[in-house]
Parts: sequence; structure tokens; C-alpha cells
Amino acid sequence: MKNCQEENVSFREFMTWAESQDAMKRQRLLDVLAHPMQRLTRYSLLLKAVLKYTIEDIKRDIIQDMIARSEEAARDVDETLKNHDSQNELNQTLKELSFSGKLRSDNKKNK
Repeated sequence: MKNCQEENVSFREFMTWAESQDAMKRQRLLDVLAHPMQRLTRYSLLLKAVLKYTIEDIKRDIIQDMIARSEEAARDVDETLKNHDSQNELNQTLKELSFSGKLRSDNKKNK
């Protein structure tokens, strides 16, 4: 997002507008976008707290399954975000390399 803000005037204007909205409660857009992931990681913690007070074996089994599924979902989302970040870094590096190569070829043509 930082690169988009630096390179794209329209995106920078959108960020300024979005962060000025009352619903944002003076938070940055990047912080607000992290809320769903934070909420997802809390589910397993809440379920573990419920499990402590659950007596019936059948209900305990169900809750343990829910904990496993919520932790798996959080891992999947985290992995997807990491892959997305890695892809963005790779794209940025390729962009810089192709620009660097273009500069070299332009310099050779000018000599």
C-alpha cells in the first residue's frame, strides 16, 4: 500500500478521503484492514476458553473440532497473505530489474 500511495495520486487521494471518514474513528486504513485477520485469530482463543467450562464429552469434541478448524483457517489466511506479500516483492524486484536493464541498454545506444 505504501508503494501505491507514493506512486498513484488517485490512490493517495482515496486514502486521505477514507481515513477522514467518521466511521474510521481516526484509524489508518491499513489498521482497519487488519481487523478481520485479528478477529479470525481470536476465535480459537474464545473457543478454548469455552472448552475449559464444557463438561459433556460430545460437546467438548465438537468444540475441539471447531478450534482445529479455526486455527487452520487462520493459518490458511496467514499463508495466503504471506504469498501475496512475496508476490508483490517479486513483482517490485522484477520491475526494478527491467528498469535497470532498460537504462543499461539506453546507455549503450547513446554511446
